[in-house]
Amino acid sequence: MTDDLLPGRRGFLIGAASAGLLSGPAFALARQPRFTVKVASNQGVENSSLQQLMADRGFARALSLDVQIVESKTINGPMDAILAGEADICMVSGFVGVLPAIEQGREMRLVGAAMNLPALAVYTRDTAIRRVEDLAGRTFGVGGMNGLLHVLALALLRKKGVDTSSVKFVNVGSNAQVLEAVAAGKVDAGLSGPAGLTLSSVRVLDGGRLWEAVPEYTYQPAYASVRALKEKPEALARCVAAYTRLYRYMSGPSSKAAYLAARHKAANEPTSAEGESVWNFIRTVQPYALQPGLTPQRVAYLQELNVALGLQKQVLPYDRVVDTAPARGAKTFLT
Repeated sequence: MTDDLLPGRRGFLIGAASAGLLSGPAFALARQPRFTVKVASNQGVENSSLQQLMADRGFARALSLDVQIVESKTINGPMDAILAGEADICMVSGFVGVLPAIEQGREMRLVGAAMNLPALAVYTRDTAIRRVEDLAGRTFGVGGMNGLLHVLALALLRKKGVDTSSVKFVNVGSNAQVLEAVAAGKVDAGLSGPAGLTLSSVRVLDGGRLWEAVPEYTYQPAYASVRALKEKPEALARCVAAYTRLYRYMSGPSSKAAYLAARHKAANEPTSAEGESVWNFIRTVQPYALQPGLTPQRVAYLQELNVALGLQKQVLPYDRVVDTAPARGAKTFLT
C-alpha cells in the first residue's frame, strides 16, 4: 500500500488507506485507530517537494495518521487557513506574521519548527561589494516590506552594525525572483536561497550566510490553532513526530535519491541540478530541527526582534505564545 496523491485544490492526502484495497497486513493496519490532521502549506518547490517526500516515505502512515495538505500560493495563506478553521497546523512555511497575530489575540500557538536556521544568503554580482557592511547606500532585493526576507535582512544588517535607513530595499518578489534580479543587475544585492550557491554569475557576501550570521532566528516556526490543540491533541503530536522523522531523514546521507525523485514529482523539474544544490546545502548546514519543540531562547529572540522593528508592542510570556503539548507528545513516538 502506498500513500495516495489526490487531485484538487486541497492537494494530496498523506497516509490514507483505501478500504476497497485492504487485505492482509494492510487490513490489520486499517483496523488500528487512525488520526487525521489538516496541514496548511505554501506549496512552492521546496515545500511541495518535502510534502511529496513525506508521502513517498510513509512517515505519517507509520503513525496511523492521515495528513491532508491545505495548499496556498500566498505568504499569509497558511495562517489564514488556520484562523478560518480550514487547517489545523502549519509545519514548513516561514512567515513573520504569526507572533504579531498572537499578540493581537488570534487563536494560534507556536508548537515547534521545521528549519531552525535561515536557509538564505546575501548575493551580489557587483565586485565592489565584498562584505555585508558594504551595503550602506546600496539597493537590496527582498520580498514585501516587513515580510520574511525584509525582516531577516534587517536582522542581519543590525547585527553587522549597518544603518538600515541607508539601505534602499526593493520588493522584487520571491526568493527565486530576488536571485534573478541580482543576477540581472536590477539590484545591488539580495537575499535568496541555497540554489544560488552553485551559480557563477553571483557570489555570497562575506558575512552574508544567514545560517552562520543569524543562527538564532528560527526560519520556519510551526504553529497550530488553539481549536486543534484542544480537539486533536494526539493527532497534532503524531503530526509533529512524523515531520520530525522527515527532517531527520532529509538531513541524513541516504535521502538524496528519494528527495530528488520527490522533487521531480512535485515540481516536474527538467534537471536535478537545483535539487542537488538544495540537498547538499541541507546535508552540509543541517538547518532542520531534529528534535520537536521550540526553546524559550529562540522564541524570545523572535519577539525581541519584532518589538525592535515595530511588529510587536511587547515580548509576551513563553506560555502565552507556545503550546508545548504536541512536542512533548511527539517525543513518545520518536527514538
